[in-house]
Amino acid sequence: MKAPNGRGKSPSRGRNNGFVIIVIILMAIAAMFAAAFLLKPKALAIDCNVPALSQNAQFKEHSKKIQAKVYVDGTPSMNGFVAIEGSRYIRALRSLNTAITGKWKDAQIQFYRFGDDRRDLLTPTDFLNAQKPIFYPKTPEEVNTNYPWFANSQINNVVKTDKPSNDSLVLIVSDMTENNQNIRDILESFKQKYLNAGFSVGVLAQRSQFNGTVYDVGNNNEFFEWNTNLPERKKNGDKSYRPFYILMLGRYANINYLYERLVESEPDIAEGSKFVIFDNKAIDSAIALDLQKSPPTQTDGVVTGINYKGAFTELGEPESSKVQILRLLPNKSYSYSYKINQQAALPHTVAAFARELEHTVEASKFDASVKDLVKNDAAKQFVKAKEVRFSSQQTEVEVNFNIESGVDGTYKFIIKSTLDKLPLIPWFKEWSSDESNKNDGARTFNVFQLLNGLHQLVVTANSDRPKDDKLMSKLCFVAEIH
Repeated sequence: MKAPNGRGKSPSRGRNNGFVIIVIILMAIAAMFAAAFLLKPKALAIDCNVPALSQNAQFKEHSKKIQAKVYVDGTPSMNGFVAIEGSRYIRALRSLNTAITGKWKDAQIQFYRFGDDRRDLLTPTDFLNAQKPIFYPKTPEEVNTNYPWFANSQINNVVKTDKPSNDSLVLIVSDMTENNQNIRDILESFKQKYLNAGFSVGVLAQRSQFNGTVYDVGNNNEFFEWNTNLPERKKNGDKSYRPFYILMLGRYANINYLYERLVESEPDIAEGSKFVIFDNKAIDSAIALDLQKSPPTQTDGVVTGINYKGAFTELGEPESSKVQILRLLPNKSYSYSYKINQQAALPHTVAAFARELEHTVEASKFDASVKDLVKNDAAKQFVKAKEVRFSSQQTEVEVNFNIESGVDGTYKFIIKSTLDKLPLIPWFKEWSSDESNKNDGARTFNVFQLLNGLHQLVVTANSDRPKDDKLMSKLCFVAEIH
């Protein structure tokens, strides 16, 4: 048999040619996709993140163990609070002990009676006697051996005594009848030892049944009798009750935790009281508004993406929850409302009651030559923001767009809402008396000077902080205008 001459077609060569054709087709398809990808306009970088504040994580969490010192004012002006059995004052003393020893796993507590320049350490039994008249002798002749008569409370001597720490709380129970010089000294101690050192001052103001003498009233240190059991005062309920105060000194998280536990153990405390925490760090952490949880009240013009004149914007998660995309027309007004949760402000601080935010607008426009957004201050005039509703949980901000004729292009607007003004809380004046109403036992003479002084310390600290440290929220918009 003759051998093949080699001029015939090899089966393996045919298979190779087919493979090459398939590869060429696949490469062509890949090239088409690559070309399509390269021709796709550049996606705009839409950054709506808020700056991280230099907050210590432990600032938010209460201590696992606590060392508490409870100082009870032993002056005669406190006697009337225990003259009526079961008064709010008596219940508050009980709750204070329960909230500390029952809610902290590791709690050490010491009790003191203070007045003039003395701070006497008490036994737990002595502290129980703080619920009885013998604890507050009205005259030097009534003195019990264990409880000397005190002419003045002099709270500043207590404030100056202890050195604050992350795991300590100082609690001062008093009716706050202090003269102007004492108040100035107290404020200076609060400023240096607590606020400027990163600690807080809490004030729990409570009204209680009372039957006794109110001392140190007016500029001449007068006194008068006040009895909440009189028929004409019973008609007014707790509006005629006599105020007392619990000052709470320590770390913010511990003060806040103690107050919440007090309310749990004695709901009446929350119902008939006022509470505020003074702290130089009023803002916990700013928020970029979650637009998915706070949809605009007006939906006309709200779209999911923009591809206008080369500005390609298509937001994915999590950016889509922070940035609102709009399609707007010139010569037309648009109004959108967004609810800002007050989570940025530390609860119970002055900042949590802030109704006035300062809104600043930053604007930029897409520039086709550089395929990116470029700062454009002229466009800031198109946007205005203002608060329309306020509650302790939310601030509703209304954003208005008024576009001039001839405006065209893709713009980005950022609205930063900052806390520049800390409000004066109304009850500061409502609970304070002066020479014009000094005989009103339901008020505390001159206590406004102390509360307002604390407020001013926090206001000053807030005004000195960088703008971004006062940021409450950030609203971001991308708008196609034509």
